[in-house]
Amino acid sequence: GYTSIKCIADRSAPIVLSYLKSFIAFLETQIGEKVLTVLTDNGSEYDNNIMFAFLAETGIGVNLLPRTTQP
Repeated sequence: GYTSIKCIADRSAPIVLSYLKSFIAFLETQIGEKVLTVLTDNGSEYDNNIMFAFLAETGIGVNLLPRTTQP
């Protein structure tokens, strides 16, 4: 597997989706394999229909981690 973390200053859904599309294209080109799953921290920037629609139409699964609360 491959793991990467990207810090994005503007975490609005359209910006995150743009970064995700670019990163997926980069990975698939570099490793010659299809991205199978995206693992997210279940933050609100990922909780949108545009993101899920993109991932569904490309056949990429989504694993949402449970939200945790800080004491």
